Amino acid sequence: MRKRIGRFAIILSAVIWATAAMSACRKKEDPKEIDRTFDFTQDTSRPVQTETQTESQSTTEETTEKATQETTTKKPVETTTEETKPEGAAAYFSDKKSVFNTLPAFEGGKFEEYFDYEYVEGMRFSGTKESDYTAYLQSVLNAGKYTLNSQDGTRAYLEKTDGKMRVTLIYKDGTFLIEAGESYWDILTLADEEKEEPTKPSETTDSRYGYFDNKELVFSQLPYFTEGSFTGYEAVEGGGIMSFSDITEEVYENYSELLQSSGFMFTGSLPDGQVSYFTNDGVVITATFSGSTLKLQVIKQR
Repeated sequence: MRKRIGRFAIILSAVIWATAAMSACRKKEDPKEIDRTFDFTQDTSRPVQTETQTESQSTTEETTEKATQETTTKKPVETTTEETKPEGAAAYFSDKKSVFNTLPAFEGGKFEEYFDYEYVEGMRFSGTKESDYTAYLQSVLNAGKYTLNSQDGTRAYLEKTDGKMRVTLIYKDGTFLIEAGESYWDILTLADEEKEEPTKPSETTDSRYGYFDNKELVFSQLPYFTEGSFTGYEAVEGGGIMSFSDITEEVYENYSELLQSSGFMFTGSLPDGQVSYFTNDGVVITATFSGSTLKLQVIKQR
């Protein structure tokens, strides 16, 4: 037993000595001779950010974030649209207190003035054409609030369906008038340029207008006859006869055409063509032309 322990001690001592010798040999090596170099390859696929670029990027991101936040939290500015008020003639056609509110707007020519003579209100337009007058008359009738009572050339007399208003449309030499009043006697006529103020038909010395305007007489259903000189009126059963002098055949033919255009149907004439007959649902008209005299006889339909 003692011999085994002694041998083991000798072997252990030998191992320790060998290890110490090897360590001593390693310490003697020059550390400068050890190759500590290694290869380094820079990755160019990713940009290298400098410190300045990083700060700039941070600032940009912060600014964008603030702008986004302000946009999100800022309330939209409320905008209001001011109502455009009509001007010129349009103001009268759109005003519910105006008598012209019952009429369609007239858009032809140039609006010159609005006038009010107590018994009648009116508007005057310049630079108009006869076609403007014709088109507007048709638009008034199409609206259905007024009916055509009579028409004399480019002068039309209309009556509101409820009977509470009369309107006259007058065209002459580029001027167009729209006049409204409670009766035709109050409607102004287009004044001659020499006159300062227009006059009413009822104030003229020509009494023919009284028969055309009087709603109790059958002649109120006819368009005005304005040619020649009025020589008299004769009442007959169911109607009357009006006589005119200084009439030409052309005037007679023109008035016959006016009757037809105003809704009176031509039913025939005598062989000489000097006596013509017209009718509508209300009256029968006989127009007799002889020499320079014209007689209009109007009888109510039975």
